[in-house]
Amino acid sequence: MTSSSEGEILVAGQIIRERWKVKQKVGGGGFGEIYEAIDLQNHGELVAVKVESSKASKQVLKMEVAVLRRLQGQSRALDCYCAIVWSYRIF
Repeated sequence: MTSSSEGEILVAGQIIRERWKVKQKVGGGGFGEIYEAIDLQNHGELVAVKVESSKASKQVLKMEVAVLRRLQGQSRALDCYCAIVWSYRIF
């Protein structure tokens, strides 16, 4: 992945895994950054992409993925939480 000069992890126009095209950063803080992206394989659907630096002092994204995966099995949870489409770790 490439970084911008402002220290962002992703940059606008970057394509992730030949599927998601980053539009813009929409938020960030101590627990990663969130970007708006377009799903190129799903008719241009807008998605959120959350990433964290491998150099971050607190690695929480792996735990967030585990919690969201467990919630996906709960029918009531689907109304309140986002769904994980894909997760991947880059070293």
